[in-house]
Amino acid sequence: MNDDLVVGIEPGKVQGHRLPDGTLEWAGIPYAAPPVAGLRFRPPVPPPQWSGVVPATAYAAPPPQADQAEMMAAFRSMLRVSAAAQPPVILPEPSEDCLYLNVWVPARHGSPLPAGGAGGLPVFVWIFGGGFEGGSATPPSTRGDLFANELDAVVVTLGYRVGALGYAWFGDLDPDWADAANLGLQDQLLALHWVRDNIAAFGGDPGRVTVGGASAGAFSIGALLSRPDARALVHGAVLHSGSTWRTFPRERAAAFAATFLEAAGVAPTDLGRLTTLPV
Repeated sequence: MNDDLVVGIEPGKVQGHRLPDGTLEWAGIPYAAPPVAGLRFRPPVPPPQWSGVVPATAYAAPPPQADQAEMMAAFRSMLRVSAAAQPPVILPEPSEDCLYLNVWVPARHGSPLPAGGAGGLPVFVWIFGGGFEGGSATPPSTRGDLFANELDAVVVTLGYRVGALGYAWFGDLDPDWADAANLGLQDQLLALHWVRDNIAAFGGDPGRVTVGGASAGAFSIGALLSRPDARALVHGAVLHSGSTWRTFPRERAAAFAATFLEAAGVAPTDLGRLTTLPV
């Protein structure tokens, strides 16, 4: 075991690994309990504590979504990035169990890790885009290793719920569901709390956190920065191709929910069935 790559965080210890270029990577760290069964359509909660050392060497599943392969191929073609330039990454199938994050430390720092806390490396947190309907926090669509080495920063990418699982609003149909609003944003906020509490263990400075994103990631940042509790967690923001206008009034959100329930065959008076239907 590479003891120098075993890091203690709040839930327990995780072991990272070195990429071929020397970049240090911790992949698939849970920052929330799996949002399944009774936690589907519910606010995220921290993961349970674990004992021993958990390997953090494999990427977690992206959130449930339609097949993004054709869209990503077109996007890479537009950017003139060939498929051969992408790292050979085998990703699991999309899953509701998707609330994980990844951490990269630049290759030039090697190990042991640089000292964290005040004076540590700056931190860059990336929120992926995909129209709030898709996307992934992992390579090949999100290259946190490249970010880390180009920025000379500790880089964090995070998974969050998209589509109806992340943004349906049932609070006007049943007050017991009122806290289940903008769950994808709540996921992101919990991940930012994780960064504040744990990033020093990876050599990062929790007092120098910049959050960045494109498209849905940028819209997410615009929404997050409207919250005082989120603004206290970040010290800079980079928004690309998105601002703050991707919002809907409650009346439209309730209408969307009614349409969704009709398609799912669930009565508005029986919202509990939503936790048992196949994804």
